[in-house]
Amino acid sequence: MWTSRQSRGLNRMFDFTLPNRRRVAFPTLRYAFIRRSLLGAAVSLAVCALAAGSAGASVPYSGTIQCLSTAPVVGVWVAPSGYNGFFTPFHYSGFGSGPIYRYTFSATRPVAYSLHIGCGGKASSWAKPTYTPVTRNTSATWLCNDIPGNDLYDASGEVADGFCAGP
Repeated sequence: MWTSRQSRGLNRMFDFTLPNRRRVAFPTLRYAFIRRSLLGAAVSLAVCALAAGSAGASVPYSGTIQCLSTAPVVGVWVAPSGYNGFFTPFHYSGFGSGPIYRYTFSATRPVAYSLHIGCGGKASSWAKPTYTPVTRNTSATWLCNDIPGNDLYDASGEVADGFCAGP
């Protein structure tokens, strides 16, 4: 810690006189500049931290799928609006009126999507491809009409062969 005498000597060493004869101590200006710089840096760090926190967040999507014919689900393709599609993992999760499968995926922001679901066959060659309507629901239950000529109805009316009824 400096004594007052050392402090006065330091101030005299860095003092300068403005044109109106007012004396200004250089360290005072320097510390004001440093305080403003630190405040600016703190605000910048806070903004960056908030942006990084929201950028790392993801929106989880999940649901169940069942093929009306009780055929196993062999593939689930996610088709998000405005983005490239991708296969998503799915697994057997129980038996209702047929095998029930659960799917999950995540997106960096909320997105509208549809699912292309393979009922029966193999992962590389689906026996009956079925499609869901576009939805924004983060959780959904789909019953897919994979039986040709079969009548399946949901709240909006008849679900054609090759399509799925859901939320």
